[in-house]
Amino acid sequence: MRNKIIFYQGDPGGCGVLRVAQPAKYLQKLGYDVNVTALETRNRIDPSTAVCVFQRDYIQENIVEYWKFLKTQGIKIVYDLDDDIFSIPKNHPDYTYYQDPEVRSRFEFYLRNADVVTVSTPFLKKRLGNLNKNIEVLPNCIDFETWPRRTESIHKDVRIGWAGSPTHHYDLMLIFPALKAMMKKYNNVHLYFFGYAPPEFLTEFKDKIIYIHPGHYGFYQLKLSQLCFDIGIISVEDNNLNRSKSNVKFLEYAALQIPTLATNFGAYADIIVDGETGLLAKTTQEWEKKLRYLIDHKGIREKIGKSAFDFCYQNYGMHNYVYQWENVYKGLLSGNLVKIRQETPTAETLNQETGSEVAIIEQRVDTELEEAQLFHDQYNLSKLFTRQKRILLTDADSLFGLSLLEKSNPRSVEVVCPDKEQYQSFKTQYSTKDISGIIYDFNNNNVLFPINDPFDIILSFNTYTKLKDKGKFLGQLQKVLKRFGTLIISAKLPNEEKSQFIKNVKYFYKVNDVITLQEILRPSSEKFTVIFASKY
Repeated sequence: MRNKIIFYQGDPGGCGVLRVAQPAKYLQKLGYDVNVTALETRNRIDPSTAVCVFQRDYIQENIVEYWKFLKTQGIKIVYDLDDDIFSIPKNHPDYTYYQDPEVRSRFEFYLRNADVVTVSTPFLKKRLGNLNKNIEVLPNCIDFETWPRRTESIHKDVRIGWAGSPTHHYDLMLIFPALKAMMKKYNNVHLYFFGYAPPEFLTEFKDKIIYIHPGHYGFYQLKLSQLCFDIGIISVEDNNLNRSKSNVKFLEYAALQIPTLATNFGAYADIIVDGETGLLAKTTQEWEKKLRYLIDHKGIREKIGKSAFDFCYQNYGMHNYVYQWENVYKGLLSGNLVKIRQETPTAETLNQETGSEVAIIEQRVDTELEEAQLFHDQYNLSKLFTRQKRILLTDADSLFGLSLLEKSNPRSVEVVCPDKEQYQSFKTQYSTKDISGIIYDFNNNNVLFPINDPFDIILSFNTYTKLKDKGKFLGQLQKVLKRFGTLIISAKLPNEEKSQFIKNVKYFYKVNDVITLQEILRPSSEKFTVIFASKY
């Protein structure tokens, strides 16, 4: 009987969490057989598979042929997209990429050939309607089981915060004059930028601006709660790309009871009740007036933040919205989607506080899992983190690590080797002028890392299992990983060692959130544990 839903996650970041990991988790709670993976383009599929869901720009090799193969097996295909990639403005940093005829052709193939297309907003559904008549709106939601609680504020200054990527540069510049006026008027106001800060802001405000580097979505959630923004701002230009975008930034602020001031436009104008669940502004004068209002009235900020949280919990909590995902997939199969067990989230589960222990989604072991395919999956996910970074590779023996470095175009590499002979062998295979070596005694944990020159990324593929003192090894890596850097470890660990391994990573990297590869990629395996941990 076909009862399996496979999600192919194209984005390991926040979008992948919102559009794939969250609904997959809650569908599993409802009793469905769900698997989340990052790649499968070989002509093989679990015969129990009923639906395959592909997210965003899935550019892996042979993807078109794989879709055709799925069709021959009678498997329904869902394609999920949350951006209007056909309306990228010229000032957008990704404009050239999305203008490429091959890229546009690939997107059109996905949209035209999917049995159902799922999008995040009604406007995006309308924009794509000429490419597929079966489009369903599944809005972005908040998973209140994983979002941390708001940290109690003890700061005396007023913190105006913004979170986003460099793609929002011109959105931010719209409110530059209003923010400049506020910074001149108030000595106790500071600006916090999470993920990106325009150079104009960094130059103008200098000591009154705090910039926080981006990290994976778990890091983003935790750090956002700790920053205790007093006001969250959202500025968007008037264009079709922004009209198609969802209200997710408001939902994220609301989840932490941060009062929002947003541009009176698009999805934010649709969801925010001005003066109740947030504030809306369009002109510079309106932005200045409403910023002053929020800065001067702490009680109003708290009231709006609480109202926003209540609204978001009731109307955009994933625990309530999962049934819409369920209905789309059941409708695709004329209602014939069978549960393997019945489990519904309880009020006790939904209201529990997020602790410091990492939550790992336990999924059934796939006995047909091949090591070669797992390495391939690791590679495709890891390379998204490593491009143009300074990397320390702690296992020169790893063919997977070598392949990753060859294809991901890092800025520079230092490799840890047990002796000079292996280092020379590695340099012969990986021919680049930007590589240097460190000799490491794995038996005695004797190494001198370049502590004064830290790394963006540390890759440790299977080295961990060679060590006598694993804690000491992690401690040494912790010293040389950049602040906000990312540690990626692949280790062959028996199940009894996994929990201690994760505890060690959390201790040395000072994180409450650790992402395991199994959580976002495929069922857990007795052989491999892969960790993505961000230090901050």
